[in-house]
Amino acid sequence: MLRAYEYQLRPTQGQRRDLVALRRMARDLQNAAIQERRDAWQTTDYAHVSVVGRDGQRRAYYKHVGRGERVSFKMQSAQLPEMRAEDPDGLGRWSATTQQQILRRVNKAHDAFFRRVKEGDPKPGHPRFKPLARVGSVDMRHGDGAKWDSTPKDRLRLYVQGVGHIKVHAHRPIPEDAEIKQLSVKFEDDRFYVRVVVETALARDIPRPNKEAVGIDMGTNPAFLTTSDGWAAPAPKFLRNAEDETKELQRKVAASKRGSNNRKRRVKKLRAAQAKIARQRRDYHHKLALTLVREYDTIVREDLQVSNMSRTPAPKPDPENEGTYLPNGAAAKGGLNKSILDAGWASFFQILEAKAEEAGRLVLKVPPHHTSQMCEKCPNVDPASRSGRLFVCTRCGYSADADEQAARNILRLGMESLQEPAAA
Repeated sequence: MLRAYEYQLRPTQGQRRDLVALRRMARDLQNAAIQERRDAWQTTDYAHVSVVGRDGQRRAYYKHVGRGERVSFKMQSAQLPEMRAEDPDGLGRWSATTQQQILRRVNKAHDAFFRRVKEGDPKPGHPRFKPLARVGSVDMRHGDGAKWDSTPKDRLRLYVQGVGHIKVHAHRPIPEDAEIKQLSVKFEDDRFYVRVVVETALARDIPRPNKEAVGIDMGTNPAFLTTSDGWAAPAPKFLRNAEDETKELQRKVAASKRGSNNRKRRVKKLRAAQAKIARQRRDYHHKLALTLVREYDTIVREDLQVSNMSRTPAPKPDPENEGTYLPNGAAAKGGLNKSILDAGWASFFQILEAKAEEAGRLVLKVPPHHTSQMCEKCPNVDPASRSGRLFVCTRCGYSADADEQAARNILRLGMESLQEPAAA
């Protein structure tokens, strides 16, 4: 089983400058590789094609009609030795395998791009050049340009070629039986992290819980989730609580002159505020997921498509007045979308499933249709049964907390899905 451990680095001032130089090298190499591929793309035989979409709008895209030249990872990787020899204090300072990992990322992005072109996607989305702030991490190979626990007799350190031995804030240990597969240095504003990907055959030693199964119903206000046994985790609303501060910072950035030092300082403050919100949300998700894994053996959740749920409503053209549109509830939907994204359901689901697998627990997903409109006492399904936080069945009159009742329906559907194969 693959597991990832993340630790904050404690570099010296000199090492901070070196880590920024590593990030800059990754940006320059990645952009140069994209430029080379773009040049090859422009000389390849492609035809300009226009089509009419389902919405009646005409869109243009490029369709591959000839063979042409295509730059591969092997071709770009073969150029590295010569480039490193010509620039010993620049590219030559860093590990060659680290630079190969950067080129692999570019190759992966272009493979996806050519696949979309082949499928006739009107907007295939050519990989774009990255500014320094968009270079989030650099992958490294353990034992080749990077080494974990590089000074065993001293406190834990990470060795990175071109930077040196960096102190690590080791807040939890890595299992002794784990085999280190990959190291990644992450950049987050003024903070630096290391992600250690290890392979281990043993699940985490978490005591078996007393309760067997639970269903969870997700929400945004006032509860982040409600369990089938009546426990509710509050919605922290990190984005909402910091919204005034971030809006003020955004106004100051917008009022600053582009390229000025004042603007750079304000952008730095804004990024720090946004990074803090992300850290708070991630920390809350980890703690809540661990609580569920410690308490329950089987966790049943709805198979929610969060990206679809948080989409902007499509415009409604007025058939009687050309060029005008009918109300589509975009304002109300925008508020709901912000609450869903602030809660971070998709991120929480990933963390929950990872921790459950790690501890040997089971996570089941059930269809979300009508779980909050279905009466648990009778098979009646009626949207009118739910009014706010109260559920009152329009057929049998049964009443209960709407979220708890939905969580019990989710649990029942999950248990029924386990029994279906045995019955067959």
